[in-house]
Amino acid sequence: MLYLPFKSCTIGAIRQEEGRCAVAAHFKPGDCVIYRKQKFSVHPGPHAKYVYPAPYGDFYTYEVHKFWTVVAVQPNNEIVVCTRRGKHLTLNAEDTALRRATLLEWLFYRHRFPVVTATDASAARADRLDAYLPDEASSPSVVSSR
Repeated sequence: MLYLPFKSCTIGAIRQEEGRCAVAAHFKPGDCVIYRKQKFSVHPGPHAKYVYPAPYGDFYTYEVHKFWTVVAVQPNNEIVVCTRRGKHLTLNAEDTALRRATLLEWLFYRHRFPVVTATDASAARADRLDAYLPDEASSPSVVSSR
């Protein structure tokens, strides 16, 4: 949620709160989003940004940008995203670490955003486990031998 002074509240969907206004980020399925994840480890990876050592030098604190695609938008201000490895995560749409990718970021990092198929989108909309299970008619039956 981006807070602007009350006088400049003319952009997007606006909610007024205590003398300031909040501009809500609207996501739709298929949007490419970037999530800034803060991590701690002994050895930062190659995509680590803002690397800082711990006070006594045992660990490093750093950020990693995660490139995800929005699969579904829930009515309770949450979104379902698909990670690069196919996991589905539910995030709050007002999370400050979550933002929509700009056009230049999409051009430079388009190979890092997952491609969402129709089955991923329908599974996220169903929001239950049986959407991920294969059909009994299409899967081969297992015959046990005793």
